[in-house]
Amino acid sequence: MTRDPRCTHASDERSTDELVARYLAAPGSSEGREAIVILHARGGDAEFAHGARLAKAVTEAERVAGADILAQLGCEERTHLEDSVRVLLSLLNDPSDAVVAAAAIALGHRHHPSSIRPLIGLARHPDAEVRFGVVLGLIDHEDLEASTTLLELTRDGDRDVRDWATFGIASQSDFDSPEIR
Repeated sequence: MTRDPRCTHASDERSTDELVARYLAAPGSSEGREAIVILHARGGDAEFAHGARLAKAVTEAERVAGADILAQLGCEERTHLEDSVRVLLSLLNDPSDAVVAAAAIALGHRHHPSSIRPLIGLARHPDAEVRFGVVLGLIDHEDLEASTTLLELTRDGDRDVRDWATFGIASQSDFDSPEIR
């Protein structure tokens, strides 16, 4: 397994299989968070393969984990970008709102222009977590339609969606328009 010496977790000797199992067992725990940070930092073929496989799994929790793994592959440079974006875009059609939300957030980390239009298509989704994911997916794109969508989401019925959309427009974007002002 290749390890980038510039990454703080490069010296971790645990296998990718062990780290994925640890993350699946308790994604919100400190051990789970540590495991995914290492998986992201490695960002190699094995980590991509695990994320892609989990994205097609039967259980919702595994598909969410797949999106989480694919979200930030690579340390100094994003690895497996095109392939991970392709998998994440397919998850936007998942029947589970939790999976769609995780994929939308992951696409925000991948920051790929091909995700803008599909995310905009989810801006009026009935589930607030999905709309929150849309906000995080669009927040750093310097794109008129993305900014217009974020502006619309500043009036969302859910407080977190509204707050993050407002933050995105005000602080994370250099995009400017008369509507924003």
